[in-house]
Amino acid sequence: MSEKIVVALIEHAIRPVVYLVLGAAFISWLFYVKEPLLDVVGSGDTTVRAGSFEVSLRAKASAGDLSDELAALQMLNDTQLQLFLVIGKERGPIQYHGEEVSEENLNRLKEVGLLDDIRRTEQGAFQWSASEKANRLHDVIFRQVIRSIKRTNAP
Repeated sequence: MSEKIVVALIEHAIRPVVYLVLGAAFISWLFYVKEPLLDVVGSGDTTVRAGSFEVSLRAKASAGDLSDELAALQMLNDTQLQLFLVIGKERGPIQYHGEEVSEENLNRLKEVGLLDDIRRTEQGAFQWSASEKANRLHDVIFRQVIRSIKRTNAP
């Protein structure tokens, strides 16, 4: 080869070769740290706005061994879900006579494991007791709603 060709290759070909080597090294490093990086990103309190409520809710439910109960909420209709959000909190006896309180809706909540007991009083009203997991799931959902509201920037 002539001296001019060698000089031209050294001057012009070295930069792309270096970029390729650095790129390959970076990609190799990403494969090496992929698992620890995903663990850190997945377990942290993310503030990603797109879908962050759902991602955070699923993570908290999974951490509390409540994934099955969260999945059960998806099988409820809107009225039954609203009823769960009202009666799922752990508290002493209350009287609630909303339009969503019906035998059908209460039985559906019991079927999916969110209520332990349903009783009818002598006056025809209903009494119930939410399951322990329902109380914990309600708490997770409530905390996520509050956190999401407080993080929302007012217009």
